[in-house]
Amino acid sequence: MNYRLLKFIKEAFKNPGTALDFGSGEGMDKACLKNLGWIVRGVDLKSGTDLNLPFEAKKVDLVYANYLLQFLDNKKQFIDNCFNNLKKGGRLFLHTFDKSDRVLKKKISTKELKKLLRDKFEDIEINIFSEFDNHPKHRHWHKILEVTAKKREL
Repeated sequence: MNYRLLKFIKEAFKNPGTALDFGSGEGMDKACLKNLGWIVRGVDLKSGTDLNLPFEAKKVDLVYANYLLQFLDNKKQFIDNCFNNLKKGGRLFLHTFDKSDRVLKKKISTKELKKLLRDKFEDIEINIFSEFDNHPKHRHWHKILEVTAKKREL
C-alpha cells in the first residue's frame, strides 16, 4: 500500500469510512484499505486519457488517486468528480508527478494544481518529495507531488 496514503488516513480519520479509489489499477491500495475496515470502490482508467465520470456514487469520506492526474486530458473534470463524490468535510489525497520530474513527459505544476483545487477545496497542502521507482524496468528517481485537501463547504 502507498505508505503515505496510510499515514494520511491514520492522521485524518479516527475510524474507517468509505473511500473511492480513482485509477485503482490492480487494486492493491483498495485491498489494504478493506483490510483496515474501509468500504472502498475502485474506478480504473480503461482506455484513453479521460475518466468519464459524470456520476455521483454514494458520497464517500475519502477520494484518492495515485499517479493518475498527470495522464488525464481534462484535469478540471477529474477534480470536479472528486469533489462531487465526497461527503461534506470529505478528504482528498493525490499523488502525481511534479513538473520537475525528468523521466515522464506528462506532469503537472504546483501552480496548476492550486488553481484546479482552490474553488472546491480548503486546507490544501501540496508537498514535493523524491521517490525511487524500484520496478525492474524503471529503477530511477521521480519528483512527486502529494496533495491533501478537505472539501470546501459551498
